[in-house]
Amino acid sequence: MARGPRFERDPWSDDEDPRKELQAAFQRRVDRGRYDELLSPQIRALLQAGATIRGLDEELGAIRFALAKLIAEEQDASKLAAGIARLTSASVQAMKLGQVLGDASDASLADLFNEILSEIDDPNPPNK
Repeated sequence: MARGPRFERDPWSDDEDPRKELQAAFQRRVDRGRYDELLSPQIRALLQAGATIRGLDEELGAIRFALAKLIAEEQDASKLAAGIARLTSASVQAMKLGQVLGDASDASLADLFNEILSEIDDPNPPNK
């Protein structure tokens, strides 16, 4: 089953996939080598505003939404199992982070982020 929006070219039109120009523009910004130019000022401001929101309610909601969508749409059993495992792991990590977020110092948050990232990247995590 196809995921995300799909561009279907009109056989009577000479137009190409509109994503190609967006990809080319992004690549030009990457080639300039300046991270701060990758996103428009409006997108950057929106991301900064989102970063100031404390708590993980929106992130957990997004993970739960993705999990429901995966269960409803994925037909391949192995992809379904792998997707559920990854999303469940992400939600558990987000809940762990949420438990310490309220009163954690910046140092302990950085340690927790590093631990979470290493667990996500490790294909064979130790049993806890």
